[in-house]
Amino acid sequence: MIQRKKYTFLTSIVLIIISMQHNTSYTCAHNLIKIASILEKYRYPQKYTQAFNTKTPAPLLSNSAETIAEAIKLFHNTQGFRPTLYTLLMNLNDSGVHGYLFELEKAIALTKNNKTVCAFNKIIQQPSPPLKRQFDIMTNHPCWHECKNISWNKYNLETTKGCSTLFESQFLEQKQLVETYNEQHNTHVTFEVSSKQPIPSMWKQWFSH
Repeated sequence: MIQRKKYTFLTSIVLIIISMQHNTSYTCAHNLIKIASILEKYRYPQKYTQAFNTKTPAPLLSNSAETIAEAIKLFHNTQGFRPTLYTLLMNLNDSGVHGYLFELEKAIALTKNNKTVCAFNKIIQQPSPPLKRQFDIMTNHPCWHECKNISWNKYNLETTKGCSTLFESQFLEQKQLVETYNEQHNTHVTFEVSSKQPIPSMWKQWFSH
């Protein structure tokens, strides 16, 4: 117990020094310590704490610290959570991190709605026709979720190809994988696309078909 407290204290000191060297706010330093402490509490490897790099933006960490801490408490034993968390911590300075944060927010919301989150970012595949896709969240009711935190208006189905076409292919293939799984296992899994930002009517119409 004494050794454990010493390690937590030393971790806190290191994070405070890093924050001072890089002009990080006191609030951000406090949140760094909070997340590091909860990682230690649940005995995560030290690489998770080390994932806090010098480019971590204070506003993002300040806004997401509570979400990250609560997710660790809720899902530390859930399949796929640790790799998801590590990827998030390693990329706090990248724009793509907002998608991972939304996954945690959605998973927490599902749990509060009496759903059990069974897995994060699980890959499902079928041999014929060959398909392989990742599903962000799987729950026990059962539903497989794809989480998106994007500005949908950037992807106009009528004028934009590229990413719009990729999204259409992704969703259709995920839907196909769910249907095949249900046929093979006599189950009733549903597929849901969850969005952080409002989905425009054009995309809503596409989803309804």
